[in-house]
Amino acid sequence: MQVLIIDNSLLIVQRLNELLSEVSNISELSSATAHDQALQLFMLQKPGIVVLDLHLPENKSYDLLKEIKKVAPKTVLIILSVENEEYTQQQCRMLGADFYFDKYNEFEKIAVVVNDYTIKKRGIKQ
Repeated sequence: MQVLIIDNSLLIVQRLNELLSEVSNISELSSATAHDQALQLFMLQKPGIVVLDLHLPENKSYDLLKEIKKVAPKTVLIILSVENEEYTQQQCRMLGADFYFDKYNEFEKIAVVVNDYTIKKRGIKQ
């Protein structure tokens, strides 16, 4: 399973890489820090899972969310944000986000969700 991490913070990308490298069913981890780079990588790789920072430069996160879900609606899209407002979470879910995690308090849950999804997708029994 391929995973694409999209976040403009290199520290967050590095931490997610460390966290997700422990998930055994991930075949490739790639990352992008801006909209154009992320869209190009997504179109090239067609990853099964995307972790998207909600606050990319120039407010391009929502555009990217819509573009990804339009091209590949079955892609699991995980939003990672410092914003924890219910309205924002609902808006992201309406646009197709599958999960929404608080960057400060729920960071570790991403690995659990990715692991569960890859196990389910591959039909592997725990």
